[in-house]
Amino acid sequence: MTTEIQKKQVHPVVAFKNYLNSPLVLQEVTKRLGKNSGDFTNSVIELISGNETLQKCNPAKLLQCALKAASLHLPLNPQLGKSYVI
Repeated sequence: MTTEIQKKQVHPVVAFKNYLNSPLVLQEVTKRLGKNSGDFTNSVIELISGNETLQKCNPAKLLQCALKAASLHLPLNPQLGKSYVI
């Protein structure tokens, strides 16, 4: 009898959290946003957690888009209607 090794797929939100917590990414986010970096990462994770379409996107591209919104002082909450990550 052969046994199959199943690869465990990491949930997209967990994968994105891991990406955000990598040293280089943390350093870049902190450099750009300073003391607001913690709030920013929480907002991005919340945004992605509630959107299955965004969970399929490349984490680096999502971060780039979110940083652009943050640099313009736009909230990432789509319910506020100030910015949309598409």
